[in-house]
Amino acid sequence: MNNDKDCLLVAPSVVTPPQQQTSRTRWLPSLSRARFTSLVVIVSVFAICVLVYLVPEREVHHGTVAVVTSIAPLDTSTRKTSTKIRYKHTQRRLPQCIIIGIRKAGTRALLKFLDLHPSIQTAAREIHFFDHSYELGLNWYRKRMPFSFPDQITIEKTPAYFTVKSVPKLVHRMNSTVKVLLIVRDPFERTVSDWLQLCMNQRAKNRHCTSFERKVIDPRTGEVNRSYQGIRRSIYVRHMQNWLQWFPLSQIHLVNGKTLVENPVAALKRVEQFLGLDHRITEDHFYFNKSRGFYCIQYDSTRQKCLHPSKGRKHPKIKKEVVQKLREFFRPFNHKFYQMVGQDFGWP
Repeated sequence: MNNDKDCLLVAPSVVTPPQQQTSRTRWLPSLSRARFTSLVVIVSVFAICVLVYLVPEREVHHGTVAVVTSIAPLDTSTRKTSTKIRYKHTQRRLPQCIIIGIRKAGTRALLKFLDLHPSIQTAAREIHFFDHSYELGLNWYRKRMPFSFPDQITIEKTPAYFTVKSVPKLVHRMNSTVKVLLIVRDPFERTVSDWLQLCMNQRAKNRHCTSFERKVIDPRTGEVNRSYQGIRRSIYVRHMQNWLQWFPLSQIHLVNGKTLVENPVAALKRVEQFLGLDHRITEDHFYFNKSRGFYCIQYDSTRQKCLHPSKGRKHPKIKKEVVQKLREFFRPFNHKFYQMVGQDFGWP
Protein backbone atom coordinates (compact mmCIF):
# COMPACT_ATOMS: atom_id res chain seq x y z
CA MET A 1 0.00 0.00 0.00
CA ASN A 2 1.33 3.40 -0.96
CA ASN A 3 -0.86 5.49 1.35
CA ASP A 4 1.10 6.61 4.44
CA LYS A 5 -2.00 6.45 6.64
CA ASP A 6 -2.49 2.87 5.82
CA CYS A 7 1.16 1.99 6.56
CA LEU A 8 1.68 0.38 10.02
CA LEU A 9 5.19 -0.01 11.33
CA VAL A 10 5.56 -2.71 13.98
CA ALA A 11 8.79 -3.01 16.04
CA PRO A 12 9.95 -6.59 16.40
CA SER A 13 9.86 -8.14 19.91
CA VAL A 14 13.24 -8.65 21.55
CA VAL A 15 13.42 -12.08 23.14
CA THR A 16 16.42 -13.21 25.20
CA PRO A 17 17.49 -16.62 24.07
CA PRO A 18 17.36 -19.24 26.86
CA GLN A 19 21.11 -19.86 26.63
CA GLN A 20 21.83 -16.19 27.54
CA GLN A 21 19.90 -16.22 30.81
CA THR A 22 22.15 -16.02 33.87
CA SER A 23 21.91 -18.34 36.82
CA ARG A 24 20.52 -15.47 38.93
CA THR A 25 17.61 -14.89 36.55
CA ARG A 26 16.74 -18.57 36.71
CA TRP A 27 15.94 -18.62 40.49
CA LEU A 28 15.41 -14.99 41.52
CA PRO A 29 11.95 -14.67 39.93
CA SER A 30 10.70 -17.22 42.44
CA LEU A 31 11.81 -14.97 45.39
CA SER A 32 10.31 -11.67 46.36
CA ARG A 33 12.64 -8.76 47.17
CA ALA A 34 11.81 -9.05 50.90
CA ARG A 35 12.59 -12.76 50.99
CA PHE A 36 15.87 -12.24 49.17
CA THR A 37 16.92 -9.52 51.63
CA SER A 38 16.05 -11.74 54.59
CA LEU A 39 18.06 -14.59 53.14
CA VAL A 40 21.11 -12.36 52.67
CA VAL A 41 20.89 -11.14 56.28
CA ILE A 42 20.62 -14.69 57.66
CA VAL A 43 23.61 -15.91 55.64
CA SER A 44 25.69 -12.87 56.71
CA VAL A 45 24.92 -13.34 60.40
CA PHE A 46 25.76 -17.04 60.18
CA ALA A 47 29.08 -16.26 58.47
CA ILE A 48 29.98 -13.70 61.14
CA CYS A 49 29.22 -16.17 63.95
CA VAL A 50 31.43 -18.80 62.31
CA LEU A 51 34.29 -16.32 61.96
CA VAL A 52 34.02 -15.14 65.57
CA TYR A 53 34.16 -18.71 66.84
CA LEU A 54 36.92 -20.03 64.59
CA VAL A 55 39.22 -17.08 63.95
CA PRO A 56 41.71 -16.35 66.80
CA GLU A 57 40.88 -13.30 68.84
CA ARG A 58 43.72 -10.85 69.53
CA GLU A 59 43.95 -8.97 72.74
CA VAL A 60 46.57 -7.11 74.75
CA HIS A 61 47.86 -8.94 77.80
CA HIS A 62 50.61 -7.36 79.90
CA GLY A 63 51.83 -5.35 76.95
CA THR A 64 52.01 -8.30 74.56
CA VAL A 65 49.57 -9.65 72.00
CA ALA A 66 47.86 -12.78 73.23
CA VAL A 67 46.36 -15.18 70.72
CA VAL A 68 43.06 -16.54 71.98
CA THR A 69 41.85 -19.75 70.42
CA SER A 70 38.99 -22.13 71.04
CA ILE A 71 40.44 -25.58 71.61
CA ALA A 72 39.69 -28.43 73.93
CA PRO A 73 40.71 -27.88 77.57
CA LEU A 74 43.79 -29.56 78.96
CA ASP A 75 43.68 -32.68 81.06
CA THR A 76 42.29 -31.82 84.50
CA SER A 77 45.44 -33.02 86.22
CA THR A 78 47.79 -30.67 84.36
CA ARG A 79 45.59 -27.93 82.88
CA LYS A 80 47.49 -24.69 83.14
CA THR A 81 46.42 -21.93 80.80
CA SER A 82 49.02 -19.74 79.14
CA THR A 83 49.22 -15.96 79.25
CA LYS A 84 49.16 -16.15 75.44
CA ILE A 85 46.47 -18.80 74.88
CA ARG A 86 42.86 -18.89 75.89
CA TYR A 87 41.29 -22.30 76.18
CA LYS A 88 37.62 -22.98 75.69
CA HIS A 89 35.48 -22.43 78.83
CA THR A 90 38.03 -20.06 80.41
CA GLN A 91 37.77 -16.37 81.20
CA ARG A 92 39.51 -13.69 83.22
CA ARG A 93 38.24 -13.46 86.78
CA LEU A 94 38.90 -11.15 89.69
CA PRO A 95 41.27 -12.86 92.14
CA GLN A 96 39.75 -15.05 94.82
CA CYS A 97 43.05 -14.89 96.71
CA ILE A 98 45.64 -12.11 97.04
CA ILE A 99 49.22 -12.27 98.33
CA ILE A 100 49.46 -8.93 100.12
CA GLY A 101 53.10 -9.13 101.25
CA ILE A 102 55.30 -8.60 102.81
CA ARG A 103 58.03 -7.19 100.61
CA LYS A 104 61.37 -9.09 100.68
CA ALA A 105 59.88 -11.97 102.63
CA GLY A 106 59.52 -14.46 99.77
CA THR A 107 56.35 -13.40 97.94
CA ARG A 108 57.76 -14.23 94.50
CA ALA A 109 58.81 -17.71 95.59
CA LEU A 110 55.40 -18.29 97.17
CA LEU A 111 53.61 -17.27 93.98
CA LYS A 112 55.84 -19.39 91.73
CA PHE A 113 55.49 -22.43 93.95
CA LEU A 114 51.69 -22.10 94.15
CA ASP A 115 51.55 -21.88 90.36
CA LEU A 116 52.59 -25.53 90.30
CA HIS A 117 49.10 -26.47 91.50
CA PRO A 118 46.73 -27.38 88.62
CA SER A 119 43.82 -25.62 90.34
CA ILE A 120 45.65 -22.29 90.65
CA GLN A 121 46.26 -19.58 88.05
CA THR A 122 48.57 -16.71 88.96
CA ALA A 123 48.95 -13.20 87.57
CA ALA A 124 52.37 -12.93 85.95
CA ARG A 125 53.25 -9.55 87.42
CA GLU A 126 52.47 -7.26 90.34
CA ILE A 127 49.37 -5.29 89.37
CA HIS A 128 49.46 -2.56 92.08
CA PHE A 129 45.76 -2.02 91.54
CA PHE A 130 44.65 -1.19 95.08
CA ASP A 131 47.58 1.09 95.87
CA HIS A 132 48.26 2.83 92.53
CA SER A 133 45.59 2.16 89.91
CA TYR A 134 42.25 1.83 91.72
CA GLU A 135 40.72 4.73 89.77
CA LEU A 136 41.02 2.63 86.58
CA GLY A 137 38.24 0.37 87.81
CA LEU A 138 37.64 -3.32 88.46
CA ASN A 139 37.23 -4.13 84.77
CA TRP A 140 40.79 -2.88 84.15
CA TYR A 141 41.95 -5.04 87.06
CA ARG A 142 40.12 -8.10 85.74
CA LYS A 143 41.72 -7.75 82.31
CA ARG A 144 45.14 -8.15 83.93
CA MET A 145 44.24 -11.52 85.41
CA PRO A 146 45.10 -14.81 83.68
CA PHE A 147 42.48 -16.92 81.95
CA SER A 148 41.14 -19.61 84.27
CA PHE A 149 38.64 -22.45 84.36
CA PRO A 150 35.54 -22.01 86.57
CA ASP A 151 36.89 -24.30 89.30
CA GLN A 152 40.36 -22.72 89.45
CA ILE A 153 41.56 -20.07 91.89
CA THR A 154 43.10 -16.87 90.53
CA ILE A 155 45.88 -15.38 92.67
CA GLU A 156 47.50 -11.96 92.37
CA LYS A 157 50.45 -10.70 94.39
CA THR A 158 51.50 -7.16 95.20
CA PRO A 159 53.69 -6.99 98.35
CA ALA A 160 52.99 -3.27 98.86
CA TYR A 161 49.36 -3.99 99.73
CA PHE A 162 50.21 -5.01 103.29
CA THR A 163 51.66 -1.66 104.32
CA VAL A 164 49.35 0.78 102.47
CA LYS A 165 46.61 1.86 104.86
CA SER A 166 43.85 2.35 102.28
CA VAL A 167 44.21 -1.07 100.64
CA PRO A 168 42.25 -3.35 103.06
CA LYS A 169 39.09 -1.27 102.70
CA LEU A 170 39.32 -1.31 98.89
CA VAL A 171 39.95 -5.07 98.78
CA HIS A 172 36.97 -5.60 101.08
CA ARG A 173 34.83 -3.44 98.78
CA MET A 174 35.78 -5.67 95.83
CA ASN A 175 35.14 -8.95 97.65
CA SER A 176 34.57 -9.27 101.39
CA THR A 177 35.17 -13.05 101.21
CA VAL A 178 38.52 -12.92 99.37
CA LYS A 179 41.28 -15.01 100.91
CA VAL A 180 44.51 -13.28 101.90
CA LEU A 181 48.04 -14.68 102.05
CA LEU A 182 50.74 -12.93 104.07
CA ILE A 183 54.29 -14.26 104.18
CA VAL A 184 56.43 -12.91 107.01
CA ARG A 185 60.12 -13.02 107.80
CA ASP A 186 62.43 -12.00 110.65
CA PRO A 187 61.97 -8.17 110.62
CA PHE A 188 65.69 -7.54 110.93
CA GLU A 189 66.55 -9.81 108.00
CA ARG A 190 63.71 -8.32 105.97
CA THR A 191 64.97 -4.78 106.63
CA VAL A 192 68.47 -5.70 105.42
CA SER A 193 67.05 -7.27 102.23
CA ASP A 194 64.89 -4.23 101.64
CA TRP A 195 67.87 -1.89 101.88
CA LEU A 196 70.06 -4.20 99.77
CA GLN A 197 67.58 -4.29 96.89
CA LEU A 198 67.29 -0.50 96.78
CA CYS A 199 71.06 -0.16 97.07
CA MET A 200 71.69 -2.53 94.17
CA ASN A 201 69.19 -0.63 92.03
CA GLN A 202 70.97 2.65 92.78
CA ARG A 203 74.37 1.21 91.98
CA ALA A 204 73.04 -0.12 88.68
CA LYS A 205 72.22 3.51 87.82
CA ASN A 206 75.67 4.70 88.97
CA ARG A 207 74.16 6.42 91.99
CA HIS A 208 75.51 6.62 95.52
CA CYS A 209 74.21 4.06 97.99
CA THR A 210 73.96 5.07 101.65
CA SER A 211 75.23 2.41 104.05
CA PHE A 212 72.73 0.29 105.97
CA GLU A 213 73.96 1.61 109.30
CA ARG A 214 73.40 5.25 108.27
CA LYS A 215 69.94 4.39 106.99
CA VAL A 216 68.62 2.62 110.07
CA ILE A 217 70.35 4.64 112.81
CA ASP A 218 69.65 8.34 113.31
CA PRO A 219 73.13 9.98 113.44
CA ARG A 220 71.84 12.78 115.72
CA THR A 221 70.27 10.59 118.42
CA GLY A 222 72.02 7.28 117.88
CA GLU A 223 68.60 5.57 118.03
CA VAL A 224 66.73 3.56 115.41
CA ASN A 225 65.48 5.76 112.58
CA ARG A 226 61.73 5.19 112.81
CA SER A 227 61.07 7.35 109.73
CA TYR A 228 63.03 5.02 107.44
CA GLN A 229 60.58 3.09 105.25
CA GLY A 230 62.55 -0.14 105.66
CA ILE A 231 61.99 0.04 109.43
CA ARG A 232 58.33 1.04 109.17
CA ARG A 233 57.53 -1.86 106.83
CA SER A 234 58.99 -4.30 109.36
CA ILE A 235 56.68 -3.30 112.20
CA TYR A 236 54.16 -5.94 111.22
CA VAL A 237 51.73 -5.46 114.09
CA ARG A 238 50.74 -1.97 112.94
CA HIS A 239 49.89 -3.08 109.42
CA MET A 240 48.19 -6.28 110.58
CA GLN A 241 45.95 -4.28 112.88
CA ASN A 242 44.78 -2.32 109.86
CA TRP A 243 43.91 -5.48 107.92
CA LEU A 244 42.06 -7.05 110.85
CA GLN A 245 39.71 -4.08 110.89
CA TRP A 246 38.34 -5.30 107.56
CA PHE A 247 39.00 -9.04 107.47
CA PRO A 248 38.73 -11.73 110.15
CA LEU A 249 41.90 -13.65 110.96
CA SER A 250 40.23 -16.78 109.53
CA GLN A 251 40.51 -15.19 106.05
CA ILE A 252 44.21 -14.38 106.43
CA HIS A 253 46.80 -17.16 106.25
CA LEU A 254 50.30 -16.39 107.47
CA VAL A 255 53.18 -18.18 105.77
CA ASN A 256 56.45 -18.54 107.65
CA GLY A 257 59.12 -17.32 105.23
CA LYS A 258 61.78 -19.43 106.91
CA THR A 259 59.69 -22.60 106.50
CA LEU A 260 59.07 -21.81 102.84
CA VAL A 261 62.84 -21.66 102.28
CA GLU A 262 63.77 -24.72 104.32
CA ASN A 263 60.74 -26.95 103.71
CA PRO A 264 58.57 -25.56 100.90
CA VAL A 265 56.27 -28.57 100.67
CA ALA A 266 55.26 -28.27 104.34
CA ALA A 267 54.51 -24.55 103.95
CA LEU A 268 52.59 -25.05 100.71
CA LYS A 269 50.53 -27.91 102.15
CA ARG A 270 49.13 -25.49 104.75
CA VAL A 271 48.30 -22.99 101.99
CA GLU A 272 46.54 -25.69 99.97
CA GLN A 273 44.47 -26.55 103.02
CA PHE A 274 43.64 -22.88 103.61
CA LEU A 275 42.47 -22.51 99.99
CA GLY A 276 40.41 -25.70 100.16
CA LEU A 277 42.52 -27.49 97.55
CA ASP A 278 43.78 -31.06 97.31
CA HIS A 279 47.42 -31.61 98.22
CA ARG A 280 49.05 -31.67 94.77
CA ILE A 281 52.43 -29.96 95.31
CA THR A 282 54.92 -32.60 96.44
CA GLU A 283 58.64 -33.15 96.97
CA ASP A 284 58.90 -34.21 93.31
CA HIS A 285 58.35 -30.58 92.32
CA PHE A 286 61.57 -29.38 93.99
CA TYR A 287 65.29 -29.93 94.17
CA PHE A 288 67.83 -28.29 96.45
CA ASN A 289 70.28 -26.03 94.62
CA LYS A 290 73.51 -26.13 96.62
CA SER A 291 75.06 -23.13 94.89
CA ARG A 292 72.01 -20.96 95.57
CA GLY A 293 71.34 -22.41 99.00
CA PHE A 294 67.60 -22.96 98.59
CA TYR A 295 65.03 -25.06 96.78
CA CYS A 296 64.24 -24.59 93.09
CA ILE A 297 61.43 -25.90 90.91
CA GLN A 298 61.74 -29.29 89.18
CA TYR A 299 59.15 -29.32 86.38
CA ASP A 300 60.27 -32.68 84.97
CA SER A 301 63.47 -34.66 84.37
CA THR A 302 64.74 -32.07 81.89
CA ARG A 303 63.28 -28.76 83.09
CA GLN A 304 64.40 -26.94 86.22
CA LYS A 305 64.02 -23.34 87.28
CA CYS A 306 65.37 -21.20 90.10
CA LEU A 307 64.26 -17.73 91.02
CA HIS A 308 66.05 -14.75 89.52
CA PRO A 309 69.62 -14.24 90.85
CA SER A 310 68.40 -11.06 92.54
CA LYS A 311 66.40 -13.27 94.90
CA GLY A 312 68.25 -14.60 97.91
CA ARG A 313 71.21 -12.21 97.71
CA LYS A 314 73.90 -12.71 100.33
CA HIS A 315 73.65 -10.02 103.00
CA PRO A 316 76.61 -7.81 103.86
CA LYS A 317 78.14 -7.95 107.31
CA ILE A 318 76.34 -5.55 109.68
CA LYS A 319 77.98 -4.05 112.77
CA LYS A 320 77.12 -6.00 115.92
CA GLU A 321 75.90 -2.96 117.83
CA VAL A 322 73.50 -2.10 115.01
CA VAL A 323 72.19 -5.66 114.86
CA GLN A 324 71.62 -5.66 118.62
CA LYS A 325 69.92 -2.27 118.60
CA LEU A 326 67.55 -3.28 115.82
CA ARG A 327 66.64 -6.60 117.43
CA GLU A 328 65.87 -4.83 120.69
CA PHE A 329 63.77 -2.31 118.80
CA PHE A 330 61.70 -4.97 117.00
CA ARG A 331 61.28 -7.31 120.00
CA PRO A 332 58.18 -5.68 121.62
CA PHE A 333 56.48 -5.23 118.25
CA ASN A 334 57.14 -8.88 117.40
CA HIS A 335 55.58 -10.12 120.64
CA LYS A 336 52.47 -8.02 120.03
CA PHE A 337 52.30 -9.44 116.54
CA TYR A 338 52.56 -13.02 117.88
CA GLN A 339 49.66 -12.36 120.23
CA MET A 340 47.57 -10.73 117.52
CA VAL A 341 47.88 -13.63 115.04
CA GLY A 342 48.13 -16.43 117.60
CA GLN A 343 51.45 -17.68 116.28
CA ASP A 344 55.03 -17.40 117.56
CA PHE A 345 57.56 -17.22 114.73
CA GLY A 346 60.56 -17.37 117.08
CA TRP A 347 62.49 -14.46 115.61
CA PRO A 348 65.67 -13.64 117.58
